[in-house]
Amino acid sequence: MERLLQKKVLIPLLVITVFALFLYGVKSILLPFILSFVFAYFLYPLYQQVEKRIKNQTLSVSVVVVGFCLFFVFILLLVLPILAVQLRAFAIKIPQYFSSVLIQLEKFLEKVKELYPSFEWQDYLTNFSQYLKGGLTYVTDILLGFISNGVVFFNFVSLLLIVPVVIFYLLLDWNIITKTIFDFIPKRYQKTSKEIFKEIDDRLSGFIRGQIAVCGVLAIFYAVALSAVGLDLGLLIGLLIGILSFIPYMGFLLGMVLSALVALLQGASLSLWIALGIVFIVGQIVESWFVTPYFLGKRI
Repeated sequence: MERLLQKKVLIPLLVITVFALFLYGVKSILLPFILSFVFAYFLYPLYQQVEKRIKNQTLSVSVVVVGFCLFFVFILLLVLPILAVQLRAFAIKIPQYFSSVLIQLEKFLEKVKELYPSFEWQDYLTNFSQYLKGGLTYVTDILLGFISNGVVFFNFVSLLLIVPVVIFYLLLDWNIITKTIFDFIPKRYQKTSKEIFKEIDDRLSGFIRGQIAVCGVLAIFYAVALSAVGLDLGLLIGLLIGILSFIPYMGFLLGMVLSALVALLQGASLSLWIALGIVFIVGQIVESWFVTPYFLGKRI
C-alpha cells in the first residue's frame, strides 16, 4: 500500500515540483517560446490548408512563417512610428498639461474659498503642485526613455528573430508533438481523449480566433476614430481598448476614463467632448450589434 501511494502520489508530486522550479528558473527566457507556441497553434490550420495545395511540408511551413512575419512587420512599420510620434508629443506637452491642471485647480479652490472664507488653500496648492510636478517629470522621463531605450529595442529585435525560428520547427513537428503527448495516455483512453480534445480545440480555437478578430477590429476603429477627432494619444488609447476588449466592458470603460483624462489635460473644447461621446456610442453599437455576433456568433 505504501509503495502504491508513493508511485501514484509522491512521484508525480515530485515531478511537478521539479518542473515548476525549472520553469521558475528559466522564466526570463520563456517568453519567446510561449509566444511561439501560441502563434503556432493559431497558424496550424492555415498551414494545413497551404500544405494541401503545395504538397510539401517544409515549403508549406516556410510559406506560412514568411507570410506571418511579413504581415507582422507590416503592422509594426505602420503602427510603431505613429505611436512613437504620439508618445513623444505627449511627453513634450506634459509641462503644458501641468500648468493647465494648476490653473483649473486654483479656480476651483478660489470658489471653495468663497464658500469657506477660513479655508487657506495656498499651502495645499503648493504641495499638490510639487507632487504633481514630480510625478509628471517621472512619467516624462519614462516615456522619453522608453522611446529611445536601446535595450528595449534590442530585446524586441531579439524576440522578432527567435520567434519565427521556433514557430517554424513547431509547425514542422506539430504532428509528432501531439502524437508524443497522446502516447502518455493509456491506449484504452486514447480514442476518447482524442475526441474530447478535438472538441475542446474546435470550441476554444474558434472562440479565441473570433475574439482576436473582434479585438483587432475594435482596436482599428477606436485608434482611427480617436486620432481623427484630435485626442492626444488617440492611437495608443484605441489600441489599448481593442486589446482589453476580450474582457467584457473593460476596454470600453478604461478607454472612456483615459480619453476623458487626456481630454481634460489638453483642455478639450465642447466639440471634442461631443465627438468623443459619439465615438464611444458608435463603438458600442458596432461591437454589440455587428462585430461580436459576426466573429463569435458563427464560432460558438
